[in-house]
Amino acid sequence: MPLVWASTPRMTATPADTSACRASGGAPGHGSTHPNRWAPHPSSGAPTAKPVADQITERTAGSLANHAPIPGSAPRAPTYDQTVSTEDHPRHVMVLAGGLTHEREISLRSGSRLADALRSVGHEVTVLEPNAELLPWLIQHQPDAAVIALHGGEGESGDIQSVLELMGIPYLGTSSRHCPLAFDKTIAKSIIHQAGLRTPPWITLAHSTFGDLGAKPVLAAVSERLGFPLMIKPSMGGSALGASVAATPYDLPSALVGAFSYGESALIERFIRGTELAVTVVQLDDTGPQVLPLVEIRPPGDILDYESHYTAGSTVYYSPPTITEDVSQSAVDLSLATFRLLSLRDIARIDILIDSSGSAHFLEATTSPGLTETSILNVAVARAGLSIGSMYSRLIGLADRKGAHRTRATESVHWRKPAPAVRNRKPDRRGRQHGRR
Repeated sequence: MPLVWASTPRMTATPADTSACRASGGAPGHGSTHPNRWAPHPSSGAPTAKPVADQITERTAGSLANHAPIPGSAPRAPTYDQTVSTEDHPRHVMVLAGGLTHEREISLRSGSRLADALRSVGHEVTVLEPNAELLPWLIQHQPDAAVIALHGGEGESGDIQSVLELMGIPYLGTSSRHCPLAFDKTIAKSIIHQAGLRTPPWITLAHSTFGDLGAKPVLAAVSERLGFPLMIKPSMGGSALGASVAATPYDLPSALVGAFSYGESALIERFIRGTELAVTVVQLDDTGPQVLPLVEIRPPGDILDYESHYTAGSTVYYSPPTITEDVSQSAVDLSLATFRLLSLRDIARIDILIDSSGSAHFLEATTSPGLTETSILNVAVARAGLSIGSMYSRLIGLADRKGAHRTRATESVHWRKPAPAVRNRKPDRRGRQHGRR
């Protein structure tokens, strides 16, 4: 039974809630999304919330457990409730939020909400900003683990992760070495494309390119190669800041100006109309990455822009999505492949677009999913029968016990002492040169 989640100011409902949802129109487009109250699908009667185990088919359970098919006679994979039923002992957790980025306010909201969720399950939580007071505090207090609720900039580029590795603090999320693979959308799309997976055709151009080569010929070449409509967005950053659609050549200059307001490079890709999905991938145990229930995004316009992201009630989310099981499985397959190809870790959100033929296309990956009241992660977590606090508590416990991120600085950056230069020397009596084998 499809359920709809409409964004509201506060997340107060549970998956069992049934309340009226505003009607949503508009074709889903090429963006990303967010949520907050369960309501009936427009085409169905009043929903009856089912246990997670009843919502997951045998085949879907296979993708959740280990991305391997489960024979018909095999037992059902563990539900999410079973996966995180064991509460970890209380820990001192540092939550990093804020930062000097365009997404500062969103990060502060995410950090505050995450801190409340972790406190609700018994953890001691300290919320800090990445400033000059951070390192002295880490040296003095040595928290058990860190959760990075920073969005954009140093929180997703790998810089903060490198500092935590220097200090030997376990943290959730992708390693410093691999963060850039997802943070830079151009790199992420290149890796996916080289693996033979689908992603919309694109080109990335620096702001200086238009000055060096002339804006007119560059725009003409882009128009001829990619056609219209086009999706324009900064090559790095999130929250859909600076993202817009250029429907015609006349829209392209202003769309680029908007993207360059948030970064030095703009990613220009072919805009494909279809169904957009947000796929949350987590590693809750040692069996490998698992996929939380898929969420379909229905923004009021062509894309999920910043206003649609964070204005309560403007975007509607469907879970399960209004697509066939086969198409849903293709989105799961692509998301799990992306998680591995980009070397992501612990938790990430993969944005997928389903075109009119049912093919899945990779859009982008986020290593630090939003945790505000209207963030899409709420839908996936609630649909799985979890809470933000219990899920992150489980992730923190695994990171702490395994010591996955307690790495020495030299090991983290793979620093090696340079080999001494070999000078040309005369062969010795045995015909060998000194310093070589």
